[in-house]
Amino acid sequence: MLRSSTPTVKWDFCIFCQDTNLKESVSSVTTLKMSEQILDLSKYDQEVHVRLAVAHSFQRIDVLFDRYHEHSIKGGTRKRREKGSVAIKRPVTNRDLPLPAKWENFIAHQDNKTDLPRFLSQQLILRAPANKTIVAEGGFSDDEWVEASDPTFDTDSLEAKHEEADTRIILHCIRSRVETIVVSARDTDVLILLIAYFHRMPCQQIWMKAGTAKDRKYIPIHAVVEKLQMEEEVLELLPGFHALTGSDSTSYIAGHTKKTCWNVFRQHSHLLKGLGEGPEFSDSTIMDAKVFFCKLYGAINTNNINEVRLGMFVKGMTIERLPPTRDALKFHIQRVHFQTLVWRQAHLQYPVLPPPENMEWKTMCLFLNSCRCLQFQMPVRS
Repeated sequence: MLRSSTPTVKWDFCIFCQDTNLKESVSSVTTLKMSEQILDLSKYDQEVHVRLAVAHSFQRIDVLFDRYHEHSIKGGTRKRREKGSVAIKRPVTNRDLPLPAKWENFIAHQDNKTDLPRFLSQQLILRAPANKTIVAEGGFSDDEWVEASDPTFDTDSLEAKHEEADTRIILHCIRSRVETIVVSARDTDVLILLIAYFHRMPCQQIWMKAGTAKDRKYIPIHAVVEKLQMEEEVLELLPGFHALTGSDSTSYIAGHTKKTCWNVFRQHSHLLKGLGEGPEFSDSTIMDAKVFFCKLYGAINTNNINEVRLGMFVKGMTIERLPPTRDALKFHIQRVHFQTLVWRQAHLQYPVLPPPENMEWKTMCLFLNSCRCLQFQMPVRS
């Protein structure tokens, strides 16, 4: 299903997902590394525009940025990633800004993470190649602002209040009216969302460009969907499955890979129907998710994870490989519900989300972090 060479198809436009936390900035054609030869922002910016200009096949290129909200479920994760970095503020006001020797110190400062996407978005529009339409979103001061290099381009339908570029990608794909799209991103979340939403997209083909400059891969999403042979209703449950079994914002399951979990999903996908279905978190949703979780550990007719946990412990399973406790699982499912709710509203311009604190996140040291379980870790009957 993966192709390491460029597919021989006509590409209409490319969506480029930009994460300023990375040391690399992936353009629509290639990967531009923050190297010793590029010491200031002007040379970096110039190189990006050279790459855009030679993007031979694309008539339109959308560049989407993440937003960095203070009250975000990813705030704690981002803070941990910055551990050991010394935040250095450098106002990004012009192209002569020297780039730091240590990129982590620059991007660790919140103001820099806001200023850099804004500057790049403005420059992309101002210096767009004459034969292409560049669309930028997510990098401006206004969350919803979208700007295009072509003044006749209608941006109203793309205005959205999304925190992540991952979900903005889906909205851009759905609102496009072209036959072929290429999404440049190296993120499993994006892959799952593209598969889940493909049936809503008017395009005939969509490719996800992943890998590295030396080992580039093009994943034909349309072919993956055809190969899966799943109903559209089941494909829409993939984001919930992905969140439940581990993602950037939710925990992974000890002793289980995505592949082993996938076998259970194919047989019992209906149990995840309630995840992300609406802001309210119903008892039936958590009950079905518990049943699904028990099935991952081979328990057929139960939703009592503590009983499953005790049975495995009695058989000699180590603590590290046991399923979570009842309380820990409930917290996990609530956080999964929230993340899935975000993903299942990716097609909407203005998603409706409850406060994260209602879904077992709490503010610690100014950032949202997941709540800890309240139950003793040793296996017991309940």
